[in-house]
Amino acid sequence: MDQVYQNAELTIIAAVGEDPSHGLPGVSLRKRGPQHLTACAKIGGHFLISTQFSPRSAVHGTKWKTRAWTYQEGILSRRRLVFTEEQTYFECYGMHCSESVHFPLERMHRKDMQGFKSDFCSTEIVGRYPKGGGMFPKRVGTTSVEIVRRIEEYSMLDLTNPSDILKGMLGVFNAFRRGHLGIDHCLGIPILPSTQRGKSIEGWTPTTGFFLGLFWDIEGRPEKRIGFPSWSWTGWHGHVKWEWDSIPTWSDIGIDAGVQLSVELMDGQVLKWEEFQELDATSNTRPGLSNIIRLAAWTVDILILKRIQEEDKDTYKGRLRLVDGGCLDWRFTSTSRIEFLPGQSCRGIILGHDRSGYKVGPAVLVVGKVNKRLERIGLGWVERMSYKKWKKRNEVWEVDEEPLWVNPSLAEPLELVKSWKEIRIG
Repeated sequence: MDQVYQNAELTIIAAVGEDPSHGLPGVSLRKRGPQHLTACAKIGGHFLISTQFSPRSAVHGTKWKTRAWTYQEGILSRRRLVFTEEQTYFECYGMHCSESVHFPLERMHRKDMQGFKSDFCSTEIVGRYPKGGGMFPKRVGTTSVEIVRRIEEYSMLDLTNPSDILKGMLGVFNAFRRGHLGIDHCLGIPILPSTQRGKSIEGWTPTTGFFLGLFWDIEGRPEKRIGFPSWSWTGWHGHVKWEWDSIPTWSDIGIDAGVQLSVELMDGQVLKWEEFQELDATSNTRPGLSNIIRLAAWTVDILILKRIQEEDKDTYKGRLRLVDGGCLDWRFTSTSRIEFLPGQSCRGIILGHDRSGYKVGPAVLVVGKVNKRLERIGLGWVERMSYKKWKKRNEVWEVDEEPLWVNPSLAEPLELVKSWKEIRIG
């Protein structure tokens, strides 16, 4: 459907009603409500005129706006004619206008008359909408960070059939893959590109891009979505958000050299991601991906000390061992409803390190055994507000460092006991 919308001369969007049988207001038998009429009155020395809702407001609470399957209509179309209960609204990559407001269109256009001046129609996003007006993005795949923003928006929408979670986004993924940045994905996890905001990522590989794509988190205490992998946001019900925290860009996250993503195919083959990409995607004989991946990376052992139940999430306190014989009590937020008891062990996969100086320790993807296989449990940075460092002195464990009062740039590097392993995750 991505090419259908991107090549269409015009997409008609019915942002009205609860289903397709509602019809288009003002067309055929479907009449508009009285709101489309402008009322005016003169009271004393004042002339009062009623105005309609802005198109953004009119569309925001509609069924169309909340449906996951209609998301691609607005994102991928070049020209949109939107029907609301009160008026019609037009927007393309170069301009936007509505029935209720008489714009001085000629003065708002550039000299070549091919689009509005940047003050009125910009590619820059402020909040959720383009700067200067409009409600849709100006082209797709123009910036490296855009793909995660699109996934975040899509994850908030409604699906009648939960198993359509990836299908409803494939059109958008296809558009990003064909774009000039060539952003691919692995079952919903974007392979983030080698540059962001003009900064290059040293030693970038597709696996590096995948590791950066794993930095997602999800609100609340989500339910698992049956039939999808735990390591992908598609495997969970809930609003997804990529957590860079105080790190300015993902180009400031260093990924360990040698990390490798391998995928298990439906026919039992195990291929490195680069090898899988070389297979002919248009061939009917190409085997599909299973939900199992293998990550080769540095890992740490995590001993669960305590489960802390909060209103909307679970937090675990786990213990990490240090090379100097000490240990670290570290907190991380769980994205799983599976309960892990004190004394149980989990595995942490080191995803990356902060090169900007904001963080003390690495980002760790926590995986634990669920129904005889490893699944994602949570994600967190080992940073100063999430851990307490202990050291044994004269056979007595004492607090070695109060990390809350340590400037990250002055803190000693955390030397965790780690080992290189290939972890199989479903």
